[in-house]
Amino acid sequence: MNLKGSGNKSSADRITVTCPHCEGTQQEPAEAISTVCRHCNGYFSLETKGNAGRRVRKQKPSRLIRCPQCESEQKVYEDALSAVCSSCGCHLNIGSYTLEGVVRQRVHTSGDVVFEANVRYSGPEIRGRNVTVSGEIKSARIRALESILLSKKGSVRGALMAPLIRVLRGAETAVDRVRTTLLEADGRINARQIYAREKIHVLSEGIVEAPVLLTHEIIVEPGGSLSGMIDTDTLPPSDGDEETA
Repeated sequence: MNLKGSGNKSSADRITVTCPHCEGTQQEPAEAISTVCRHCNGYFSLETKGNAGRRVRKQKPSRLIRCPQCESEQKVYEDALSAVCSSCGCHLNIGSYTLEGVVRQRVHTSGDVVFEANVRYSGPEIRGRNVTVSGEIKSARIRALESILLSKKGSVRGALMAPLIRVLRGAETAVDRVRTTLLEADGRINARQIYAREKIHVLSEGIVEAPVLLTHEIIVEPGGSLSGMIDTDTLPPSDGDEETA
């Protein structure tokens, strides 16, 4: 297995910051934007009036993440590998990874995940922000916070769950269930059930096959194909109603 993390730990100068809860002091990287007090375990931002003036280096780009446990949001560095949820204290893996070869370990992150063409993954549910599949995936489910992209050589055995699912031209994928807001297919996807909250868009080279197709809108471009029992009146069940894979 070859797993490459895209984030790098900062070697920035360290500064002294003061906790607004207990007034304890501690050392933090000069570019840090938030931290957890080592004395009282309280979370606090370093962009407050008392600490902002101590920053000696320009801030790096940040991004917004959502805790998968309590769904609260907070800012972190764009290249950060981990964080602690400011609301529930849960440790979060937020690094982005590219995987190659045989992978059996659990893949759970709030960053992006790329499965290269030579990957063979056999394990539990995959979680990521954006998940790109070019290899063979044997998993109970792929769940992405933003999107799942299935490439020409992609193969998935299980369920797909993401707001946006794209099947690229030349891809051939067979899955159990699809749950999404928008399904865009320019390749072939076969599923037992497809739930698209807003739309199924079949492009000119796309083929969508499922006994049950539940959505509000369907667009099939010339050359595209869609087959199955279509229901455009019933709203797909919420994520909370999703059966456990």
